[in-house]
Amino acid sequence: MSSIDPVPGRHDRHFCPCCGHTCDRWLDFSPTYRNVVCPHCNLQPRHRSLQLYLQTRTDFYTAKQKVLHFAPETVLRQAFAALPNLDYITADLNDPTVDIQIDITQIPFADDSFDVIFCSHVLEHVPDDGRAMRELFRVLKPGGWAFLQVPIDISREQTFEDDAIISPEDRDRFFWQFDHVRLYGLDYGDRLAAAGFQVKIEDFTAEVGAAAAEKYGLEPTEKLYFGVKPAAVEPTPTPQISVVIPTYNYGRYLTEAIESVLAQSEVAAEIIVVDDGSTDETRAVVQPYRDRIRYIRQENQGPSIARNVGLRHAQGKLILFLDADDRLLPNILAAQIDRFAADLDLNLVVNGWRLTNEQGDAIADLRLWESQLDLTLASFLKWRPVLPSATVFRRSSLENIGGFDASLRYAEDVECILRLMLNGGKADWLKKIGVCYRQHPHALTRNLDAQIRSFEQMYDRFFAQSNLPKPVQELECESRYCLLVWLAWRLQSVDRLDEMADYLQRSLLYTPFSPVETIADWMRFFSAAARTNGNSFSSYALTQTPQWQQLVRRAIAYRPPRVSVVIPSYNCAAYIVEAIESVLNQTYESVEAIVVDDGSTDNTRELLEPYAARIRYVYQENRGVASARNRAIHLARGELIALLDADDYFLLDKLVHQVAVFDAQPQVGLVNSGFRIVDSDGVARAEMKWWYITPLSIENWFLHKPVLPSAMMFRREWLVRVGGFDPRFPPAEDVDITLRVVLAGCQSAWLPEITVCYRVHDFSASSKSTPKTARSMQGVLDQVFDRLDLPESVRKLESQSRFQTYVWLAWRLYQSHHYREMQEQLEKSLRSTPFSPAETIAYWSDRFKLYAIGFGYDFEVQTLISLPEWKTATHAAIATQKLAVLMPQT
Repeated sequence: MSSIDPVPGRHDRHFCPCCGHTCDRWLDFSPTYRNVVCPHCNLQPRHRSLQLYLQTRTDFYTAKQKVLHFAPETVLRQAFAALPNLDYITADLNDPTVDIQIDITQIPFADDSFDVIFCSHVLEHVPDDGRAMRELFRVLKPGGWAFLQVPIDISREQTFEDDAIISPEDRDRFFWQFDHVRLYGLDYGDRLAAAGFQVKIEDFTAEVGAAAAEKYGLEPTEKLYFGVKPAAVEPTPTPQISVVIPTYNYGRYLTEAIESVLAQSEVAAEIIVVDDGSTDETRAVVQPYRDRIRYIRQENQGPSIARNVGLRHAQGKLILFLDADDRLLPNILAAQIDRFAADLDLNLVVNGWRLTNEQGDAIADLRLWESQLDLTLASFLKWRPVLPSATVFRRSSLENIGGFDASLRYAEDVECILRLMLNGGKADWLKKIGVCYRQHPHALTRNLDAQIRSFEQMYDRFFAQSNLPKPVQELECESRYCLLVWLAWRLQSVDRLDEMADYLQRSLLYTPFSPVETIADWMRFFSAAARTNGNSFSSYALTQTPQWQQLVRRAIAYRPPRVSVVIPSYNCAAYIVEAIESVLNQTYESVEAIVVDDGSTDNTRELLEPYAARIRYVYQENRGVASARNRAIHLARGELIALLDADDYFLLDKLVHQVAVFDAQPQVGLVNSGFRIVDSDGVARAEMKWWYITPLSIENWFLHKPVLPSAMMFRREWLVRVGGFDPRFPPAEDVDITLRVVLAGCQSAWLPEITVCYRVHDFSASSKSTPKTARSMQGVLDQVFDRLDLPESVRKLESQSRFQTYVWLAWRLYQSHHYREMQEQLEKSLRSTPFSPAETIAYWSDRFKLYAIGFGYDFEVQTLISLPEWKTATHAAIATQKLAVLMPQT
């Protein structure tokens, strides 16, 4: 070790101890960080401070040391690698030139491996810096030290983190650099201490003096952070459970919460208090416990982020989030741990809770397992038996789903559990009262509107997901009914009766009961909810209010619509309004319109806002028209389902005439009709009067497939019976479901009228016919003709059905200029043609002309036959005859 003195014989203004060069001035690092960079080695003040510190305050250059260096700077790396006394290893996550590429949160070295670790300006890039710190501590030898420098905002008391800040521009603005994930404050030393380090903060620049600082280009305000692993580290048992206590200005209750954890007998529990920017006495309250808890302070960012911070620092295999105003009852943690030990597949366990008043006096015990026997995804969706303080998670399960969603301030606990259960989680009850849940005065009124919005948003987002299994999708109606009734009860409990009535009125859209049964269910729910929350409730008083009486009159008079019009929409803003208006203007009145927005990125939602009171609008992530239709069918209240594509529109009497067919023929489950083909502006091009295909027998459906969704109406029971639309066959899912319905025994009938306008435009399905269309139709035919229960009369039609389908597909591909694929379909038709080659070619040409005229397209046979692909297909047809002649007769 040596002292720092001006270098004799040097007459230049500055000297870089890292590379040994002199210079007249340092270079600028950025417009705001000027006069700092060595022009020879490009290193900055922090590197020069470290080099001088190593030279003058340590035996680094002489003692035998095993060293691990993360993200090594080139000049320092070369210098350290040349030292004969060092066993020097370089590491980085992405740099392929280092000795070992590793993740700093999973260091692949044994405990107590290194004497020295360099980790300068790395942790601010690491999402889980707490885990990284613990790993650095683990691999450091007792008595070893680590240089753990990070950028620190010395004007900031606590570190600033926000998971919602993700864009490079925002990170640069809030965290000082585009790839930083936080901005450290003066609590950085506390964070290192929480990982086990004895923290040594060296004000090295002040120690060497102003003259040396000027000479060597040191930063006046920067301190050096070192973490030392104590020479004799007591082995700390891994906690069985981590209790995370997020708190914001609950210092008056916090002592009671901490003491209730410390009092748990025979349990190795760690306590992590995450102070979410409290301005009360919280810091003073935790001070006496600093040797028994881990205290983390952050700027106020809400309970979700506070819980996620606790999750990142937790070491127990189990984790409980205890609200700071609640308290655990004796021995509950041991019982929870035993419950997990008895079933290793469990991901979360919920116990009962005791309601208390603000002073802690008992109001009621909630034993929800007595009415909700199984904790399934369905029960969490419908009843939300969730209280964070009463729920223990397997920590790895929470980590796997990414913790809590910070965007849902008041529903994040329910959403987290729903996400966990959706990912295969298993939950169960611990049938024991385990926590006191404190009720505060005016707790129901505080932020109630925000809470209601948060829950509605959460349910909207949940059912909008593209990966929902079908059984989960089918829970939507019942779940929304239960949510709306619960929100109505919340509003009733604070005397907002007008809004209560509105929510109960909305619940009629989803109720599985008759109007009278629904009214009785509302009252049962309100009474049970009041008991559960320790509230008084008078059913008689509620029934005497004008809001309830008016609601009951409306509910009794309410009749579900007989017809539900299902409108899937994806980026169809140009036409969606006309489609909806055509439904709302029908002469038939008992109708509802259900629009399922399948992930549109245009202004569909904004266009439909004026219709909010007259239609049912739901949004989902884009997953295709089959899924959108299925979701609408699940939500539909009508006995009859009319399908309407968003770019088509009904004629005025469409519904009334189709319903009349159902009324006249009760045995019928499907009514079909004709349609008018119009262009993008609604100008008529042709009319399709397919009712010449009669009767609508199974055989005729398979031969001719007269399917246009917007022209059809189904009894809902048949669509449900066959399992809805199959998303494997876009855009042939309509043909598929129709064939499955008639095979299931559904009788069908014609309404011999034009009922709908079918729009053909540049972006319509018919205009975009592609090889995918052909593959889907091929898949439909393969699936249906592989059925073992296929009637013999239909099986005999397979060859004819395939032949006609391939020719139809060939025309569609020709019309959309996919000529090579057209050729493939024509050649496929040769395998099942009932005609001679010459007759087959003539049939192809005649059908192309017939289809074109029928759909209002121009057709020139000379254009068709001049195509090379057409000529190839005709040569293939002729070749089949020659091949047949050459084949020996058997």
